[in-house]
Amino acid sequence: FVLIESEILRQLKKVYKSNALKIYCIIRFCCYNKLTKKYDLRKKIELDYICEKMGLTESSRQQISPILDELQGANYIKRYKMKKMASNGEYQITYYEYEIVPFEEWRKARTPIEE
Repeated sequence: FVLIESEILRQLKKVYKSNALKIYCIIRFCCYNKLTKKYDLRKKIELDYICEKMGLTESSRQQISPILDELQGANYIKRYKMKKMASNGEYQITYYEYEIVPFEEWRKARTPIEE
């Protein structure tokens, strides 16, 4: 289960198609901290993992990136580009870490939707 504040869920449903909602839920699930019982972890999440959990093929990775850009731009998630040196030291590996934007910070960035 993934708990989502009702305002966030309404906004996601109004603005985005189902894939954006699924991606947000997957990231939220991965960022849950069992110790604090909050969505406050910053986690490395591979695009292949997101595709797998959504039932998409690895070739669908190109469809996921623009959605992640939109979710970040709309202040639902934070995405950090990270680099580390390969074990052989010959090249850098680039990956992303994700974090859920806290509800109050998300709320400050927009006006709530009235039903």
